Amino acid sequence: MKTQNVDNGAFIGHEMQAKATFIAYRLPNVAWEVPCFAGEVMYPEGVATLLAIGIGIITQPGEVMFRVGCSFEITYEAFPAPNEKKF
Repeated sequence: MKTQNVDNGAFIGHEMQAKATFIAYRLPNVAWEVPCFAGEVMYPEGVATLLAIGIGIITQPGEVMFRVGCSFEITYEAFPAPNEKKF
């Protein structure tokens, strides 16, 4: 299953808009593996690209809870590297 996500908000005190495409794979143990091989986070100061992978479990009918890890590549100096901090 392919899904796209667009979200606005703040990340480390900077306003941003994030766009990502995820492809969900159902695993034999009723969990979902959700890699994102191409995403971008747009800030007023510039753009960061991201890679992410998540695992989801069905908590009740129609509801899935995900845990996701992300890696960012920052292409401008004004923003501190998020990989240097824990969230």
